[in-house]
Amino acid sequence: MATLKTMTHADLTELLGKAMLDAGLRAKLMSDTAATLQNLGFEANPSSVKFFELLKTKGFDHAAGEIKTTKTHDPIKLAGDM
Repeated sequence: MATLKTMTHADLTELLGKAMLDAGLRAKLMSDTAATLQNLGFEANPSSVKFFELLKTKGFDHAAGEIKTTKTHDPIKLAGDM
């Protein structure tokens, strides 16, 4: 089994952009976050999963805006702290 990568801020930004453009990827992230992250080669740690689960209520556009304003903070870690 390949080693899974810890998601960086740049990885998160890229994945959100792809998911905003790809309805299929977005649906997979919303329906089975952990499995989708792992299939993409990322660790599905509790903070990462919680971040994407929060998108279900806040939406991708809102999250993209937050990412732009939290460049000095890790939005995934912040989600885990909620």
